[in-house]
Amino acid sequence: MKVQPIIAFSVLIMLIGLFGIVYSQMPSRYEAIDQDDAAALSVASTKSVHASQEEKMKLEAEKHENYRRLRNWAEYFIDENIYGGSYIDENGNFVFLLTEPLTLAQEEIMRNMASYPLEIKLVDFSLKQLEETAKVLHEMMNELSLEWVMLNVKRNRVEVLIQEDHYEDSKAEIYKRVDADQVDVKIGKMIVEHPRPVLLNLNALND
Repeated sequence: MKVQPIIAFSVLIMLIGLFGIVYSQMPSRYEAIDQDDAAALSVASTKSVHASQEEKMKLEAEKHENYRRLRNWAEYFIDENIYGGSYIDENGNFVFLLTEPLTLAQEEIMRNMASYPLEIKLVDFSLKQLEETAKVLHEMMNELSLEWVMLNVKRNRVEVLIQEDHYEDSKAEIYKRVDADQVDVKIGKMIVEHPRPVLLNLNALND
């Protein structure tokens, strides 16, 4: 009998099986590369997000600085009896309110200064007029039981909130003292929500 070849063949089969088990438990070279790539991609993605956020914040800061300089110029060089205020609208446009059109030179200066879309709107009242009306109404708040007085630049009006019980009498008195067209009077009540108390576990603090 040829025993030795049979034994040698059996040993070879065992070695092949053992090698297969060991190899199956080893991490794949390609799997390791994929994991490294995924980690690198994750880091790159995080850096990209931070970079985009920083860039966005930088652009917003530049935009508000441009708006601030433009507003300062308008408040200084435009007649206060014409200037109605300004704001940035929901589309990011600079909006300037005027009771009369600017001169061609003034408008050209503003448009050259603006790095973003600029819109000029004609309104009924100047900011000076509305501020004077708001001041008078603030002084009347306790006397007429006014709940709220606010100058709304966008709407070019002074908004007033009055409780229903005092509405008719207070509104009539308001119209006697200020220009009714400048005021938007509504029925309402201010509700102030006080912060809830924070409960502390004193026993835990003393531990």
